[in-house]
Amino acid sequence: MRKQLWFAVLLLGTLVLAACAPTVVSPDTPRPLVTVINAPTETRQSFLAEDLEEAVERVGTRETYTFMRPGPIRFQETHRDMGRSRAIPSASSLARNLTADLAILVAAPVFEREVEVEGNYQYLDYRVQVEVLFVDPHAEQQLAAFTSREYTGHRRLPVQVDLPAIDEDPDLRQLADHALANVAPAVAGQLDELAAQYRNMVQPAGQ
Repeated sequence: MRKQLWFAVLLLGTLVLAACAPTVVSPDTPRPLVTVINAPTETRQSFLAEDLEEAVERVGTRETYTFMRPGPIRFQETHRDMGRSRAIPSASSLARNLTADLAILVAAPVFEREVEVEGNYQYLDYRVQVEVLFVDPHAEQQLAAFTSREYTGHRRLPVQVDLPAIDEDPDLRQLADHALANVAPAVAGQLDELAAQYRNMVQPAGQ
């Protein structure tokens, strides 16, 4: 019942917003339109949104939907207050501004690299976990949440080796790929469910 009400509100909101929001997709683009946003700010990693889309597409889905172009999303997510307490309302506003039907927030609550130097070597320990939230942008409510298992890694390097910035560390990025692959089937399943409900609401009976 709650999700049926969500789609009724969603459809009304989409009709109202269509007249004033910027046109970022063609009218014949398959809906629902989905914005994938790197948020909240405290645990944001700029590469996660597009990597999550790729992970979901590798899993595959039964229903049709459209991931929106990343350019307008990446710009807005860095120019809005996406702090933890404001992440859902700000992401909802962003999605509505782009005429999206659904918002997905992805972040890494665990994204750590610890370094310990002993003698001629530095020992690196890595930990990564990702979290995905589905949000109704019109009601500004969380619909579902999925958290990956935590992935860890270790490496020993000569002490003279310079380490990359933490968000560019290939070992952390590889662990993030594993975490996204871990959560992708659940995300794909939720997309299927919500896309099917959306289509049932917009198609006349019998079609």
